[in-house]
Amino acid sequence: MSTLDPVAHDTVIIDSLSLSATIGKDWWGRIRPQPLSITLHLHLQPGYLDKSAATDDVGESIHYGHLAKSIMGLVDGPDAQVFDSPRNLARAVVKAAFALTGAVAAQRAVVAIKSDKLIPLAGEFTMEISTSYAEEVIEGTENVRVTIKDLALSTIIGVNPPERVAKQRVIITVIIHGKPGHREPIDYASLVARIANVGHLLLLGVCHGKFTPDIAGDECIIIPHA
Repeated sequence: MSTLDPVAHDTVIIDSLSLSATIGKDWWGRIRPQPLSITLHLHLQPGYLDKSAATDDVGESIHYGHLAKSIMGLVDGPDAQVFDSPRNLARAVVKAAFALTGAVAAQRAVVAIKSDKLIPLAGEFTMEISTSYAEEVIEGTENVRVTIKDLALSTIIGVNPPERVAKQRVIITVIIHGKPGHREPIDYASLVARIANVGHLLLLGVCHGKFTPDIAGDECIIIPHA
């Protein structure tokens, strides 16, 4: 998930933390909590753990238990919040991580919000944001990548006469790289509906970038599965 070399950077990883959170409409179009998983890669400043290693003092390192609790506290407990998009939840996770560690410890955070049910036709939806401690203070500057995996469509595809008449089941993965500075929530369920309704012509259009202004993306890649 992380765009940094894990060997070159000490990294604290919270992997697939399961929780329920409100991130806008669910797969039935209702605003309510839905099951999600959150993964955080917190890249530390070079040499930050040297003192902890030399003294064998865990207090000089990052307490991953406190980090996990701060993430859970965003959606559960007295300070629980309601979010209008996966991106805003991911941004809140970044803020919570940086608030706990500070600039002395943290260099960069990469957060992935994953849902198996957000997009009914897809096997998995993942939004990943990546930002440095310095960049985080400016909202909307983080790098954003959305992956809609194993999207099942029924469309006409092929060149032989029977293939031009009968629809076939096609499985694709859509990867969207967000435009820097775009702050408005994107309705990815509507995007998937457009792909499903227009069929192969839209697939070709998205591959060539014709629809990216409407979905606030720098690049949209479609990967067919055999």
